[in-house]
Amino acid sequence: MADEAFNKLLQLISYRERSTKELVERLSRAGLDARGRGEPRFSAAEIERAIARATQAGLVDDKRFAELYIRSKQASGWGRRKIENGLSRAGIKLAEEPGYPDAFFDSDDLELDRAKNDLAHYHSHAKDQYGARLRHLLSHGFSYDIAKQAIAAS
Repeated sequence: MADEAFNKLLQLISYRERSTKELVERLSRAGLDARGRGEPRFSAAEIERAIARATQAGLVDDKRFAELYIRSKQASGWGRRKIENGLSRAGIKLAEEPGYPDAFFDSDDLELDRAKNDLAHYHSHAKDQYGARLRHLLSHGFSYDIAKQAIAAS
């Protein structure tokens, strides 16, 4: 069964990079229906061995996952807070990483540029344009200060 757990892990990471927490959750749910009923396909020990084997082989790396996640979400126009929340849900503790936050996030100037770019593509029919634009940027994870500066610059 340990090989089955490892093979399932390989299948999961063949689609996209995943964090250790995501893999543990997915392997733990294997064999259960949408409501969580049924028998789990893998034991906790089998999952742990599969994760350890993949980590040792360099197939699973939470730091690499975090770097790729940050870059892809920044390219999609996400702000720092939304990215940090997503990483937290994926079990990544950035505060424990050496060089955090400078090694992971762009300067405020680049964050401001991304917010301005986001606004350039945002259109709303709301009467309160300032409020609509502010809510839009905040919902995309930009800080209040960055959002305010981007709106003022546009």
